[in-house]
Amino acid sequence: MFPRRRVQRLPINYAASLAWFGEGLLDGLLGPTYFGLDGSISDHHISFAYRFDTTVVSPSGQYLAVLESKGTKALLIEAPGKLLRELNRSYFCADDYTYPLTFLTLPDGREALLHCPDEYNRLEIEDCATGERLTASSLREPEDIFHSRLTPSPDGTRFFSAGWVWHPVDVLPVYSIAEALRDPRHLDSRHSVPGHDSLTAVWKDNETIWVALASDALIWGKKDTVGEPARLEKYNVEGTALTLLETFALEEDPVQLLPLNDEYFVGFHECPKLFYLPSGKVIERWEELPLGKLDAGKLAMDIPNRRFALVQDREIVVVTFEETD
Repeated sequence: MFPRRRVQRLPINYAASLAWFGEGLLDGLLGPTYFGLDGSISDHHISFAYRFDTTVVSPSGQYLAVLESKGTKALLIEAPGKLLRELNRSYFCADDYTYPLTFLTLPDGREALLHCPDEYNRLEIEDCATGERLTASSLREPEDIFHSRLTPSPDGTRFFSAGWVWHPVDVLPVYSIAEALRDPRHLDSRHSVPGHDSLTAVWKDNETIWVALASDALIWGKKDTVGEPARLEKYNVEGTALTLLETFALEEDPVQLLPLNDEYFVGFHECPKLFYLPSGKVIERWEELPLGKLDAGKLAMDIPNRRFALVQDREIVVVTFEETD
């Protein structure tokens, strides 16, 4: 069914970074500040006096992290604004890929931090409340991969790392949280995964991952480049194994993906665009929402609720999609 969009504009003085939480958005860089979709604003007037640009929120909202997406520093905060500890990652090539950090809900209900605090290729699961490394082991020997864009599955049982290996090829290993807690060496393998010069991935649901592969023109930065077009691939996920289901050629690069249903998705290159997947064509574009060189943290996607939020000047624009007959 064709998705209809509903646009809401929230007046603000300023927002530095957005992350969805419930029926509103958190900006961890401003205190944190909560922007409700009803227009309410709640802030705590705390400044972290550093060049952080991204907010990440735990599933319960009890914890959040602020980080510099292409830097080496992050902070773990307990809501509403208690600093728990400073976090770090390896300096090596840090300015070339996104800081690997997300939150997990463990099988026993605790919330944990997933990041690479020591080495770029070594994932650790860390208890948020205590700081205990739950995957520490002297037996671990991680394979060479730069982990990045860590993303849990909707049901919280698995996650993928949209990272890369040298000579730079993006890869997409999937890991089981339960297996990693049972045997931390599970996190040391790259598995057998798709590789491409530049990819973006999202969980469509618990069994499906959508992967957007960049065109040669985008990769080389020249619009007149003749080569492979942008493509979207659908993968079935069974355990931690990926099986390619379908491939679609796209007339433009989406860069980032917001799936709406099996046939439509929104891409975010230059401006938000509605793609019709069977044809690969852009059927709507919203040039009144220019993205330009989108700053880290200024776009927040809520895939389960089919909506996104974007900082535009002195307002937050929230676009929600509803299906029509």
